[in-house]
Amino acid sequence: MADLGTWYNVFDILASISVVTNIGLICFTSNEGVIKTLTLGQRWAGIAIIEHIVLAFMWLLKMLVPDQVCILTSEMSVGF
Repeated sequence: MADLGTWYNVFDILASISVVTNIGLICFTSNEGVIKTLTLGQRWAGIAIIEHIVLAFMWLLKMLVPDQVCILTSEMSVGF
């Protein structure tokens, strides 16, 4: 039986895939401003750069925000 830890990894992978997909959609379907003047190679480079920035920001948030609330962690260590 799958527990929450397994699903956490699945959702983490799904979030990373959605970042890449959404940035690709924005870069290839947008005809606004600077994006419409870029060549195909520049669009691919833009996707890679923006994707790495967003994934690094997601990783930073994952490191800064605790998985459990402090009071819950202390309650779990004491026991019920």
